[in-house]
Amino acid sequence: MQGIVRIRIPALPARIGVYLPEKQKPTKVEVLISLTYDFGPAASTDALESVPDYAEIFSLVEEIAGEHVQLLERWVVICAERVLRNFEKVKEVEVRIVKPDPLNLPFVSEASAEVRLARESE
Repeated sequence: MQGIVRIRIPALPARIGVYLPEKQKPTKVEVLISLTYDFGPAASTDALESVPDYAEIFSLVEEIAGEHVQLLERWVVICAERVLRNFEKVKEVEVRIVKPDPLNLPFVSEASAEVRLARESE
């Protein structure tokens, strides 16, 4: 029984950007992560061990946010790849990042990137 859990981190300080001010100071971004995995064990046992631990997912995302990258596209791919690598129960992950008010772009209210990666069939 496949299901999807969505985790929203509304104001994560992240080091993303090309311009000098973005490199010097973290920018608050919104991160949305969708995890697809088997809900069967959780439905029958109600045990934390049967699901990916949200606190561990958050710690991983927070760690990635501390590493400087220039592009949103790179950030979402790094995040998705690490979620799949570190959480075996996850069969598919979708990561979306939203950067409000990108610097040097007064005509743009936000920029975002999104990627979906699936574990290869075994």
